[in-house]
Amino acid sequence: MQPFETGSLVRSKAGHDKDDIFVIIGQQGEYVWIADGKRRTVEKPKRKKKIHLYPICHPDAVREGSMKLLKDGPFRNEDIKYAIKLYRRS
Repeated sequence: MQPFETGSLVRSKAGHDKDDIFVIIGQQGEYVWIADGKRRTVEKPKRKKKIHLYPICHPDAVREGSMKLLKDGPFRNEDIKYAIKLYRRS
């Protein structure tokens, strides 16, 4: 299992968004594109280096009940917000 897999939850370690939780929606080399569904939407994700992120939850662990599978996409802001909300409740 890769720590930075598309659909995984990550926490920012640096920058103005430090300690915020995001979902990885894409990756290329040492960069990933992250979104939180509110400030950073799927339409305008943030590009961030992997070294500035801490993986906190694999996409398989996020799935509960009828929640849409984040791992396969396509990503929707509502699904991302719900996944983050589920993580914070646990």
